[in-house]
Amino acid sequence: MKHKCIFLLLFTFTSVIGFAQTMYGSFTKEAELMEAMSNYDYTKLVNSNVLFSYDTLETEVNLADLNALMRKYVILDKNTKIKKAAETNNGYVQTMGLYNKNEDALMYVRFEFSPLDGKLKEVYLEKNR
Repeated sequence: MKHKCIFLLLFTFTSVIGFAQTMYGSFTKEAELMEAMSNYDYTKLVNSNVLFSYDTLETEVNLADLNALMRKYVILDKNTKIKKAAETNNGYVQTMGLYNKNEDALMYVRFEFSPLDGKLKEVYLEKNR
C-alpha cells in the first residue's frame, strides 16, 4: 500500500511538472517577416498595438504608424540588404540586420512575437555605431 501511494504521488508530481513546461512550437513566419521588411507592410504580422523603440523614442503604435515609422527609420536602397542576424526563444525573438554592400552592419531590427498567437508585439531598432 505504501508503494502505491508513493508511485501515485510521484506520477502526479511529474504530470504537473510536464504540464507546467508546455513548449510552444517554433516560429514559422520568417518569410512573412522578410517580405514585410522589404515592403514596409506589417499587416500580416500585427493584430494590435506594437511597442516601437528607437533611440530616445519609445511608444505604442498601431499598424499604420508602425509602417510609417519603419519607412522613416529603416532605409532600404539598392546598396543595402536584409539578412537574419539572430534568433532566440524558439524564434519568437528575431533580429534582422541591415547590411551594406561590404557586409558591414548598418542597423539591427529586433522583432518580438507573442508565442500565444504569433503576432508582433515589439519592434526595437538599433543603429550599429
